[in-house]
Amino acid sequence: MHVLKAEQYQTADWTGGQTSQIFIFPEVASYANRDFIFRISAARVMVSPSDFTLLAGYNRIIMSTEDPIVLQQDGNSFTLAPFIPFSFAGAIPTHCIGTTSDFNVMMREGYKASLEVIYIRNSYQAEIAPHTITLFYVAAAEEALFCQEQHLSQKDSLVCGSMATAEHKAIPFTTAATATLLKVTLYPEEY
Repeated sequence: MHVLKAEQYQTADWTGGQTSQIFIFPEVASYANRDFIFRISAARVMVSPSDFTLLAGYNRIIMSTEDPIVLQQDGNSFTLAPFIPFSFAGAIPTHCIGTTSDFNVMMREGYKASLEVIYIRNSYQAEIAPHTITLFYVAAAEEALFCQEQHLSQKDSLVCGSMATAEHKAIPFTTAATATLLKVTLYPEEY
């Protein structure tokens, strides 16, 4: 289990705004080289309309964390309300209308991911499944969030588990107020 602080994320420009890489697996992989299995990022969509980067061989989950946006794919339009995950193949051309902040999960074909929103009031017991990597992203926090001895602020992340670990774990979160966590579970397709 380790904390990723928001100020450590790698930030880069893309055609529609800015993106901050939160997590990449394996750690030696590169988004530019497309040799990663999983990548998690938070982006700012500042240009409307804009086009998402094509990612053949990958699947994606995107979630707006601020304002609604409209995604257009293959002649169809989808209004993406905040905190509702939307899954799609990375090879599908995706046109975006609107500006927002969003959260992105990318996984190589043959691997899976789930993305859920957790609203915490004072405490929450997180379940970590065997053979998974689980990342918790603090989307909003009125006050500090604690996980065991780790201190998390807004936009920080906590990574737990390993695809090699066969045990189930429970991890407690506590806060003096409320918080919104995004829980990403990453795993091989066979599990």
